[in-house]
Amino acid sequence: MNADGDGAAVHGIFDEHVVTPCLGATVVRRHYGRITGPQGGWLSRRPLSGRLGAMSAPATSGSVILVNGASSAGKSTLCRALRDALPGPFLHFSLDLFMFGDTVLPRTPDGKIRDWPTLRPRVFEGFYRCLPALLTAGNSLVVDLIIETAEQRDRLWTLLAPHDVYVVGLRCPVEELERRERARGDRRPGDARRDAETVHAFMPYELELDCTAPLPENMTRVIEGWRGRTGVRGGGPASAP
Repeated sequence: MNADGDGAAVHGIFDEHVVTPCLGATVVRRHYGRITGPQGGWLSRRPLSGRLGAMSAPATSGSVILVNGASSAGKSTLCRALRDALPGPFLHFSLDLFMFGDTVLPRTPDGKIRDWPTLRPRVFEGFYRCLPALLTAGNSLVVDLIIETAEQRDRLWTLLAPHDVYVVGLRCPVEELERRERARGDRRPGDARRDAETVHAFMPYELELDCTAPLPENMTRVIEGWRGRTGVRGGGPASAP
């Protein structure tokens, strides 16, 4: 019989308050456990997660290589190549996975993102929060992104403070950016020039690359720079304000 005495099956809800240093907040993990049936009384007061067994946490968190640069600078191409060439497994993670596929964001009949002014800050914040979650689970990441403001930079540094972060700037002449933008056809005209004027204004880097250099050369520089560091740093380059 259940707590109400009517014999109907119910579900218990169990809240566990957990402090998450990487997010700087206390969150509630909510577990659901099936309790009782008309014939058998209380079957279990334990949450399902307890009965399924606890997952062991990784001993250490992963590292992240951030590649910042303007639209059409070649960040995704570089990151995909690094993903497969870096020692140890790295995941490539990018806002492009949300923005330029057709499976995540809601679209209008003509293919435009619906309600983007409302969604944009939520999607960006969600993307930023994904990074420490993946790192804390033990994944190493190579991430391409466009840091548009000092506020975005500071938000990233806050979330990534407990983690090993290596920041790379991928620079590209405006003329080359605009040529690539036209050739791609899937970017809004003018985005590349706008990014080129601002994207590097907020960022001290541990390594800077030229987008016109051969891809293997830039890959080698990133890998050698990342492996050659002394010690592990968190929250962006040591010179970040």
